[in-house]
Amino acid sequence: MTTVRGWIPALVVALLLSGAWAATKDFERIPELKPLKPLGSIPTTLGPYAGHDLKVDAYVQKVLEPTDMLFRTYTDPAGTTVGLFITFHGKQTSEFHPHSPKLCMPGSGWFAEKVERRTIDLGGGRKTRVIASVYERAGEREVFFYWFQTGRRTVANEYLQKLWMVVDGLTRHRTDVAFIRLSTRAEGPATERAQARLEDFLRRLQPHLDAVLPH
Repeated sequence: MTTVRGWIPALVVALLLSGAWAATKDFERIPELKPLKPLGSIPTTLGPYAGHDLKVDAYVQKVLEPTDMLFRTYTDPAGTTVGLFITFHGKQTSEFHPHSPKLCMPGSGWFAEKVERRTIDLGGGRKTRVIASVYERAGEREVFFYWFQTGRRTVANEYLQKLWMVVDGLTRHRTDVAFIRLSTRAEGPATERAQARLEDFLRRLQPHLDAVLPH
């Protein structure tokens, strides 16, 4: 009896995954959504930060295949910078979805020192779930917040994001998602100031994300 019970959860999971994979084959008929406004309409001035757009490598753009993309660096009067990278994908399928930084960062020579999930309080009862990570390269440390967002729903788990893709496709006839990444340099081995900087920047950014992402 113990052996049978042990097989039941695995069998249920296998059936669910098989059904979900089969369902995504019909997602080709789901229309591609566009942002409410171009991502570039996010203000270049956010509080003390002034931003300027950066050029995205053509190869990277081809690999990511976004519906829209924004790559921008913001700098405050003290010279401290925050990087903002957004890709909006108006349609996902079983064969295509946003790429995880866990794959691209090591390829650029960065090694993960710490990766954790955090909940950022935005005020007014609203929170955002992010993957907070610290990467090191040649003695330099960079702190990253990144997450997936559909409407006002934020997800800080690549596998859960894929599950939501299936749920949204079946129940809402949409599979759009935005991948959002913030980054800043850490001053020395401590990362508390850098993480606080990203939290503050996120609070300034979030209303503008609401204005451009489909609800």
